[in-house]
Amino acid sequence: WRAFTSCRVTQASGADGHSLGRNRAAGIRLLAPLIVSEEFMESRRVEALADGVFAIAMTLLVLEVRVPELAEPVTGTGMVDALAGLLPSVAGYVVSFVILGMIWIGHHNQFRFIRRVDRALLWLNIFYLLCVAFVPFATAFLARYPLQPASLLIYGGTLLLGGLMHLLHWNYAVGHGLVTEEVTPEVAELFRERISM
Repeated sequence: WRAFTSCRVTQASGADGHSLGRNRAAGIRLLAPLIVSEEFMESRRVEALADGVFAIAMTLLVLEVRVPELAEPVTGTGMVDALAGLLPSVAGYVVSFVILGMIWIGHHNQFRFIRRVDRALLWLNIFYLLCVAFVPFATAFLARYPLQPASLLIYGGTLLLGGLMHLLHWNYAVGHGLVTEEVTPEVAELFRERISM
């Protein structure tokens, strides 16, 4: 930044030291709002990103519920058997869709009280959304291998890690004064209890 400013000002002012100082000061004043704005940003940008990730993740869930291939001639018994084979995928879709819906509601409720975000909160939100975006894979893996301990570990671990990131997200916002004055210690603790559930 300093090298850039010095270079541009030198080109504009030549060897005139007084003009150099004046132009440099003017440039700093001009760019100061942009530099300060990097420290904090409005929360609605973060909310928009989260809404998009949740929408995509919830939509991807249904793609694992695929129409079965039926052998010709198609019979009622064959169709029932094929639909029965889809039960793990359908169950995974319904359960994960509801869970993601609950998580989204919790995220939305948090941002009712978060007035601004800083760089650290942005990264906490990114890692939180990383867990959300992984849920469709964990769901598909569990539906494909429902009786395998590894499937349960991947699915449960994804939800657990997402919950921990959600809790860290809220604790950081409260602890660093990024929330509104409505967030009393009682309100903050209530949110922690709901996340822990």
